[in-house]
Amino acid sequence: MKPIEVQIVSKASLILSRQKSPTKNNFMAETILAPFQISILAGIIGFKIFCNQIKIYIKIADDYNIKSH
Repeated sequence: MKPIEVQIVSKASLILSRQKSPTKNNFMAETILAPFQISILAGIIGFKIFCNQIKIYIKIADDYNIKSH
């Protein structure tokens, strides 16, 4: 993982860990932001899976091109 991705994931996990034990003051704010934060995390994970899929497809395409020529 790249350092930026590590930072984003660690920040997201920190936010999610705070989510479990919020103080009464930020309970409302954290509750409102929770779905947004989870969707960001899901987006990051989805993007990584998407990138891996693209790499697999490129590899298959390369193998196919080598065989067809």
